[in-house]
Order: sequence, then structure tokens, then C-alpha cells
Amino acid sequence: VTLGGDQFNDKNPDHVVQKEQFFNYFYWAINIGAGISFGYIAQMATNGSGAIPAEYGFFWSFTICAIALTLALTVFLGASGRYILYPASGGTMGIFFDVYKKSLTHSLQGYVILVGVISMIVGFTLSVGGAFVEDDSLNKNLAISGCACAAVGIVLTGGCCINTDWVGQSGERNEGDQQLNDEAAERKKDDMMLGLDDDGPSEKAILDAKELWRVLPPVLCSTSFWVAYSQMSGNFYAQSCQMNLYIGD
Repeated sequence: VTLGGDQFNDKNPDHVVQKEQFFNYFYWAINIGAGISFGYIAQMATNGSGAIPAEYGFFWSFTICAIALTLALTVFLGASGRYILYPASGGTMGIFFDVYKKSLTHSLQGYVILVGVISMIVGFTLSVGGAFVEDDSLNKNLAISGCACAAVGIVLTGGCCINTDWVGQSGERNEGDQQLNDEAAERKKDDMMLGLDDDGPSEKAILDAKELWRVLPPVLCSTSFWVAYSQMSGNFYAQSCQMNLYIGD
């Protein structure tokens, strides 16, 4: 997705339209492929289809997918000489965490987010650990505790990301209300390098960090959706359990 987005110049109106079309095609290609996979390929694996008998269903279902993947890789690699490739611009996540670290010393919200993230990590650990526990009662308690910790972490983290005025606050850089001048930062967007200046995080780095924090609440709320969505992969696990692992007679 990132490579595709890099092929367009946002300052060119035609490229902007083409970029929107690219992401639309990308989205529909994935969903149409998923529909064919779950709607037809999975059924062919278990019941056969046309000239393909049921006993060879799994073989041909994986063979068709392997052929499609090979064709896709061939087309992708065949056009590699025409791609626009940009060199890495530095440690973006390192800069993001540096902005957070500077903000942490002057904001309560930063500490609340830290508690929320730790709570989510604990919830994930309890949930995964419970899968390896044979005792049903203990397994259930670990699962409930893990869900509760994750829910608390999502609420704490998401709640503090709705308002991002706390991001970039630092006694070393600002005085008074320590608000970032968004208009000035916008004017400097094309002139300033992403990273750190001599006095700490640059204004663009702070602005980018704010934008990232703002999108976290909807991302965190999508956790329940992805839990349900990921259950579809259970079909593939069920298929693999029915495969004949022997070659030949």
C-alpha cells in the first residue's frame, strides 16, 4: 500500500485523482478475492467442483491459489524497474516516541496512556497464556481477566487521544499554555525535515505525532471487529486438518 501511494505526486491534481482510484481498486481487489476464496474455493476444497472430485478438492484449491500468487508476483516484479522508490527518511517511530517522552514529563494524559498500554499488554498476555492452560476454570478466569484488562486499556488510551493538546508540551520548549501554532507548522511542512532539532522535537514532528494520536481511538475500537473478522481464518485451519500429508500411494 505504501509503495503504491509513493507512485503519485500529491501536488499534481491528476495524480491525486489517480491515487484515489488506486486505493479504490486495491480495496475492491482484496474484497473480491476474499469473496471468491471463501465463497467458491473453500467449497471446492470440501465438496469438489465440476470435473474436480471431492477427494482432490484440497489439492486443487491450494494449487489454484498458488498459481494466482505466482502470477501476481510475476506481474509485480516484472514492473519493478518502473517503480518510484524513496530512501528511508529516518526512524519515524523513534521520533514519535521522543515526542511522547518529552510530553510525558508535563502531562497527566501521557501517564494515563502509559497505564492503558500496560493494561492492554497484560490483557493480551493473560488471554494468550490462558490458551495453554488445560484447567477449564482457570482458562475461563484468565480469558475474562484478559478481556477486562484490554477493555480498561482501550478506554484509558482512547479517551486521552480525543484531545491531543497535551502532545508536544514541554517546559523546555514552550511557556504559557504551550499550544502548538498549527498555522505556522502547516507553513513549515514542506520546508522542515522530519526529526529532531537542537531544542527537541521539531514542530512538524509534534504535528505528525498529534495526527497519529488522533486516529488511535477508532483504531482501538476496531479491535472487536477484527476479533470477529479473524474467525474466518478458522476455515483454513479446518481445511489443513483434513489434508493428506502423504505424497503418492
